[in-house]
Amino acid sequence: ELQTNEELLTLINKVKKELESKISVNKRDIDKIKGGVAHNSNLIKLNAEDIEDLQNFKDDAVSALLRPRKVFVTSTKYSGYWVKGLGGADNKCNSLASAAGLSGEYKA
Repeated sequence: ELQTNEELLTLINKVKKELESKISVNKRDIDKIKGGVAHNSNLIKLNAEDIEDLQNFKDDAVSALLRPRKVFVTSTKYSGYWVKGLGGADNKCNSLASAAGLSGEYKA
């Protein structure tokens, strides 16, 4: 399971880069494909189920990126020195969010 937007974006970019130059399909193409398709000299063989899985992956990735977000502001100003850098600031944000009853992961 992907936990952060960075992990999700990394996976999306990896899949996109791998397939971008090799296949080009849309929902209409899924109904036309019988038994697989070879494209260019790369000879990538995909059946209709594979293509539908790719479409579902794209839809899931977009949904994950567009999920609702929460933002909160603390009433106290913190110095990077006192919280030990960005990682410490993230920890402080998550601590304060948890104390306020907010679930999820927060970034400074």
